[in-house]
Amino acid sequence: MSPKLRGIVCLGLSVVVGGAVWIYLRRAEQKIQSLYKMTTVLCARKYVASGKVVSEDILESVPVPVAFLQPTAVQKKEDLLDKDGKPCYQTRIGLLKGEQITKSRLVLAGVFSGLSWILPDGVTAQTLKLSAEQAVGGLVQPGDWVNLICVIDKQPGWGKLQALTLLERVRVLAVNQSLWDPALAAGEKGYSKTEGGESFLVTVEVAPTDASLVALASEKGRIILTLVSPVDRCKYAPPPVGLSDLKGDHGPSG
Repeated sequence: MSPKLRGIVCLGLSVVVGGAVWIYLRRAEQKIQSLYKMTTVLCARKYVASGKVVSEDILESVPVPVAFLQPTAVQKKEDLLDKDGKPCYQTRIGLLKGEQITKSRLVLAGVFSGLSWILPDGVTAQTLKLSAEQAVGGLVQPGDWVNLICVIDKQPGWGKLQALTLLERVRVLAVNQSLWDPALAAGEKGYSKTEGGESFLVTVEVAPTDASLVALASEKGRIILTLVSPVDRCKYAPPPVGLSDLKGDHGPSG
């Protein structure tokens, strides 16, 4: 191949490679531009508790990249109003300050939205009537983690008095009428301190397979709650204890 022809081939290859690189960079640029194309979304101006009407004073329009727009996000205030221009939605669960308003977290105003809306799949809520001593001195609050200890009353054919850990690391969903708000970060409180007087209605989250066990235990004994650290995720499975353990006898519980 002559030098002149070699130069023409090299020039042609350079043009082809240059064109391919330009096309690649152009497509990458378009992809980046589409990814960071800006739009607006409605966000909570402040913390909004569950069950609150979503009115204009708690909303603000915030610019965000299209890629960061959450599914079912509301972008126009008009979408939250009825035909008369009045707010027609309320929060299903609490909204944090700065959180995007999404239809998945809202229900139509006037529709009942209570404890059932915050229950995850596969669990049920069960209420226990406890004294202050049984409810950690009345200090247990919605969102706390507790262990359920049962002191079994002496029953015919059941053997001697025993105490056993019935369930470990159980979420408290409500105390009296104060509900846990899953939107709150750890340590935040979206409710006022509960006042229970001499007794407390403590609602806990249990598996359906454990509900009958808890019901039987509350009928045939006394259930006592013990607080668990929210950062301690271990389950210790302590064995049942009997009166002989109080005497220092480490033989079989009796």
